[in-house]
Amino acid sequence: MSHRQGVLWLNIHLTALALILFPGCASMSSTKEELKSLAENEGIVVGSVLLVVEKGDADESAWAFLRGRKAGELEYSALVSEIGFNPLKTTYSVSVDPAKEAVFIRKLPVGSYSIDSLGPSTFSASGLRWTLAISFTVKPRQTSYIGKLVVEIPDRINSGSAARVHILDAQAETIENLKGEHPSVVANTVKELATSRTIVGTSLPGKSTADPGLERDTLSGLMMFDRAADADCKERKVVNREIVSASSQKAEEHWFVNRCGKLVRYRITYQADPRGGTNIGWAPGEVVSESK
Repeated sequence: MSHRQGVLWLNIHLTALALILFPGCASMSSTKEELKSLAENEGIVVGSVLLVVEKGDADESAWAFLRGRKAGELEYSALVSEIGFNPLKTTYSVSVDPAKEAVFIRKLPVGSYSIDSLGPSTFSASGLRWTLAISFTVKPRQTSYIGKLVVEIPDRINSGSAARVHILDAQAETIENLKGEHPSVVANTVKELATSRTIVGTSLPGKSTADPGLERDTLSGLMMFDRAADADCKERKVVNREIVSASSQKAEEHWFVNRCGKLVRYRITYQADPRGGTNIGWAPGEVVSESK
């Protein structure tokens, strides 16, 4: 029985690095021959990626393209690499088709790795990628199951689209899927579920006093409040942020959301908590302009 291990709200970002890495990616799937033997400094990792595209409006207008590319019409890839700075390190790729689970099994050198990002693999849309920062460890001569990574995205995507990421435990189903081709390899698989790491920056527009962690929490809450205000709208994104006032103990900001053509302003306050951390204050969104 699969169960949720964790949920993240992420923002799509632009990266020129993806254009460089794509041509030199190695596959995240090893052949039967490659898996026959393991050296002292090698291990095997097993997992899967599932991309879920939200159902769009069947009767969308001719201007719907302004909200972004149709996500279901693109091909995708998840990029994996060893954690740590090394300009010559290998980047591995998992090819992902929407609504079709991509199972992988790979022999890798021992170390710490990250599923860095996921996005379209076609050149025309290769700048649209979500930062994932999902980490896992490869252990000596061990076959490790790292989980089922589920990424949920809107029907149309652009540079401000958000995605939900879940790490699920689907070990039984995944091992059964691989048992026919790799019976001896997956027989003694150890569960080592991947974990999410702090994301450095979210590439949101405008200015804010929030650090990456606080910024991410604000974005998550903001999207929740805005969906509650208008559940019929399926396309929303942060389009600007302004710092109204700031001191060492308190800050006030305006965050602007494009909610299906309506520009909605939210007043956000950050107040230092004497016990540690920062409290986030919210005011109801105010529609400041509306497209006709």
